[in-house]
Amino acid sequence: MAEVAVATAPGVVRHRVRVRPGTDVHVVEWPATATATGTAAEGVTVVLAHGWTLTHASWLPVVERLQARHGVRVVAFDQPGHGLSGAEWSTPTVHELGEVLHRVLTAVAPRGPLVLAGHSMGGMTIMAWA
Repeated sequence: MAEVAVATAPGVVRHRVRVRPGTDVHVVEWPATATATGTAAEGVTVVLAHGWTLTHASWLPVVERLQARHGVRVVAFDQPGHGLSGAEWSTPTVHELGEVLHRVLTAVAPRGPLVLAGHSMGGMTIMAWA
C-alpha cells in the first residue's frame, strides 16, 4: 500500500493512498489544533466519507466548524472515481468501498479513537467497513 504525502495549505497534508493495483485515492488531512489540547477531542480523528458524485470538498464547511470549535484532526478522502482519486475502477461494490476506507484508515489513522461520518454512499462505505 503506497502512500505519498504532499504539503499544501499551512498544516494541511494531501496523501495518495494505494487501495488496489493501479488505483490510488486522494486523502486530505487537517491536523489537530491547540483547541483540542486537554479536551475530550484530544487524540481523536474524524474521518469524513462523501456521497455519490461528490468529493471531499463537500465536507469543507464541516471541517471548518470541527476545527474551529473542537480542534480535532480531520481526514476526508475522494472515493474511487471521484474528485482527485483514480477513475480506473469503474464501479466498486459497497464491500469494496469498505475496503477502500480500511486502507485509508490504515495509512493515515492507524491508531487512536475515530469518529466516522458519511453522507449517502459514504454512510454505506462506513457500514461496510464496520
